[in-house]
Amino acid sequence: MSSLNPSTSRNSPITNGTVLAKGTNAVSSTVGTSNDSFAPAATQASKAWRDFEETLKTLTQHSQIFSTMMETMDEQTALKTKVQQKDLRIGKLESSIETQAEQTAKHWQKWDKEKIELEHQLSQVRSQGELKVKDVETSLMAKARDSSEKQNSSHAREIRELKKELNTEKKKAAAQTDELEKANAKAKKVELELGHHVNRLKEWESCISLLKPLDLKSFEGKLKQCFVRCCTIIREHFLQDLPELLFEDRDRWVELPRFLNVPLNFPPTNTPVAKNIRVAAALHVVARRITTDVFRPCCIPKSIETSEAIKDILVDQFETDKKKERITRALLQSTYTSQEVELFMKQAVDITSKDIAELLNPIGANEAFRKDIEQLLHDIAGVWKEAQQSMKMVEASMTDDDYEEWQWAHLDEFNSTVPQLKTVIPKFHMLTLFPRVYVPEDGSCVFSGYVLRPTDNVVVAAEHEYYQWVASKKFKSGRAGGPSGVPRRLSVRNDEGNGLKPGERQAFLEKQRLRQVGSNTQNGNRGEG
Repeated sequence: MSSLNPSTSRNSPITNGTVLAKGTNAVSSTVGTSNDSFAPAATQASKAWRDFEETLKTLTQHSQIFSTMMETMDEQTALKTKVQQKDLRIGKLESSIETQAEQTAKHWQKWDKEKIELEHQLSQVRSQGELKVKDVETSLMAKARDSSEKQNSSHAREIRELKKELNTEKKKAAAQTDELEKANAKAKKVELELGHHVNRLKEWESCISLLKPLDLKSFEGKLKQCFVRCCTIIREHFLQDLPELLFEDRDRWVELPRFLNVPLNFPPTNTPVAKNIRVAAALHVVARRITTDVFRPCCIPKSIETSEAIKDILVDQFETDKKKERITRALLQSTYTSQEVELFMKQAVDITSKDIAELLNPIGANEAFRKDIEQLLHDIAGVWKEAQQSMKMVEASMTDDDYEEWQWAHLDEFNSTVPQLKTVIPKFHMLTLFPRVYVPEDGSCVFSGYVLRPTDNVVVAAEHEYYQWVASKKFKSGRAGGPSGVPRRLSVRNDEGNGLKPGERQAFLEKQRLRQVGSNTQNGNRGEG
């Protein structure tokens, strides 16, 4: 910005009172000096403005400001506009000063003319008397002095006002410069944060690259193979005859539905119907544990409870933002190495297979069954790994409330033709034999799943045989104590766990173990006899 030199008015010939002595040349010299005093100020203002434009140009060339910096650019433009307006104002004021200086010069020229005329008149009337000449000179000097003082006072007042206004504008320009520097610092900070977020986004994208599109047709075929293998293993172990001694324990068969948490009654016989109903119960128990322990969107090598909690979080994120669920699942999977996940799954499968064998022990599960189930669960976990690494989340369900339009599949062997029987139909909706697998994002069903209906022939026939046994003398003369008459119908959930409390379950298993030992001992003695 340009500034006015205060010494200009003090050094003016007008101020020193040397107007008449200097004459016409003094007036001209004064005007020239006034114009020259304002020239450096204008040059300095022009240079400052060019520097300011160069600074703006440098900022424009080297700043990489994104959407968050648009407001800063708008503020800079506004500041530039204000500075231009103030410079125009200063230019107008400086032009006004120059105009007034020109007017003063014109006045001096006019006064010089008047002086010449008066001197001419004075020379004409000199002969009339020296006194009159002196009076005229005095009058002219007083008039010139008064006019000069008035002009100088007016100019000095305007110059003071201009300096005051100029200082005010300089302060505003300095404040705006500070704001501009703060805006630039803020823009750099935003740029750094943006770079950090870009790096994080690249990291997330690299994690998402681990997820791949799932071949639903191939995946469906692998799930079907797993179900067929599961059916084969369970048929192999539970279509065997149970020892006759086990059928004499009444409480064993009365408490079995609550222990296994299935809404079925088990006839204590080795008929095809009784064997098939035990197969159905075993399929449900295995399917229940596969759904809770294996079919999870993400595997966390800490605990099954942690993985289950993560599943709930992923489901909640999926309902609000599918991309957020995908990123979270990818980040969680990239946190652990494949060796850690493999070791955890091996341990989890070992625990799950032992629990299943323990739970199904009352209906014939043994160590050979545990080993077969352990291998099956390990293979199913390997198949499900494709679902966990799928671009779209894949879920498994044991219930019928996901998509009502989907139809469950049924096993023909459980609906074979049997004679028409009059018996009580169990009051349950369905019993899942293998979970349904689907992709909730596009609503596609990958594997329909298998269920047992209460109206299936094997269920009706099993109920008939069970109630015949209840009405027989064998039930009334059972060895263990307990309630007499027809047992009450159990209301059992179609999910994980069993119907017994932990203490009751342990007592039931211990009692069954002792009876199993007694049964094996008695069979051995019979063999020796």
